[in-house]
Amino acid sequence: MSVLSAAAQKQVEDMLIAEGALNADQLSALKERATKESSPLLSVLISAGKVSDETLTKAIAQAT
Repeated sequence: MSVLSAAAQKQVEDMLIAEGALNADQLSALKERATKESSPLLSVLISAGKVSDETLTKAIAQAT
């Protein structure tokens, strides 16, 4: 489940990697966790402490 379109979420993911908030391996592991927990990836990113609310909000604003 996602709160963004697939294209917008991909842009957010790419921005977070480009900004060094996490790397591709971390993102992959968190995607797996989100699937197992049936949780939105963006929520898992915050709950895992990989990105702050502020960082995520900025990335979403740029992507949408």
